[in-house]
Amino acid sequence: MPKSYAYDTKFYGGQAINMSKNPGYGIMWGIKLSDYKLTHIWEDKIEAWDHFIKLATNPKEKKWLMKQKSRTLRDPNYIAWKNKTSNTIVVKKEKKKQKPKKQKPKIEIGDNEVVPAASGSGFYITSSGYIVTNNHVIEGCRKVSLTHNGKEFEANVIATDVKNDLAILKSNIRPTRFYKISIDDPKLLEDVIIAGYPLGKKVSSAIKTSKGSVTSLAGYGDNYSNFQTDAALNQGNSGGPIMDGSGSVVGVAVANYGKQAGVESFNFGIKSSTLRTFVSSNDINFSTGSKSKLNNEQLGNLINNATIYLECWLTVADIKKIIASEENRKAFYSEFQ
Repeated sequence: MPKSYAYDTKFYGGQAINMSKNPGYGIMWGIKLSDYKLTHIWEDKIEAWDHFIKLATNPKEKKWLMKQKSRTLRDPNYIAWKNKTSNTIVVKKEKKKQKPKKQKPKIEIGDNEVVPAASGSGFYITSSGYIVTNNHVIEGCRKVSLTHNGKEFEANVIATDVKNDLAILKSNIRPTRFYKISIDDPKLLEDVIIAGYPLGKKVSSAIKTSKGSVTSLAGYGDNYSNFQTDAALNQGNSGGPIMDGSGSVVGVAVANYGKQAGVESFNFGIKSSTLRTFVSSNDINFSTGSKSKLNNEQLGNLINNATIYLECWLTVADIKKIIASEENRKAFYSEFQ
């Protein structure tokens, strides 16, 4: 502590000194005057600091005294003595004041503004840029965009099949790889792979795959244009390809049911025969699959280059209306749910 202070009430110079000769009987603190006489004795050091703080006139001195008081409150010897004399714990560690987190300003969007609202998956079926997806992925969209090699492009809706939940889109992209459509429907217990973008890009922007097998040759409500699989399928997977070991599309990911407490989900795909009929009816030439198996590297290359991420653009008013509907099947982004 500085050796000299100018106090308003006493006009003397002094310093705090420890007067205790026997710490076991308490800590005595006082002020030693310039002529070595003693005045003001306190048993509690904190009371002494409070006295000095009250008398200090210089802001720097007062700040220094406050710092000393804070150190005393954290001093193990003082804490032990105080607790021994009072039989209660009276000293707590001072908590650092946390700076309030900066909140991002809320962006208010008008009801008529068109925004990217939901996502889905799709896949190329020709080198000229024709794309297959689900009808519910693009239904009602003011605009449909796709991501290809990290860039966004617009896609035009060419045809839809509401009953079978299929849609064909066209882009100006000329993909390096595209899927062939299997001439055979999937077989019971056949191994399959689902590719797409489950949960949009919330988990990551990378494409994701899941493996499983065909567990039933009929869909929900005995719909024989669909089949059931135990391969994982989530919102955002809709419209993605379901393929066999040769990379040929045996189905289109369409829906899942269940996911309730104690109930495993039921995942469904649209059979390749239904897809072939739809594509042929719109005069689009496509390639049929082969029986030659692909290795993992070849399958990975096909999946990465021929499966795409789709976005549905809607007005805010559209979003509110669709979410309120009981039949909503779109994978809306979290900020709109």
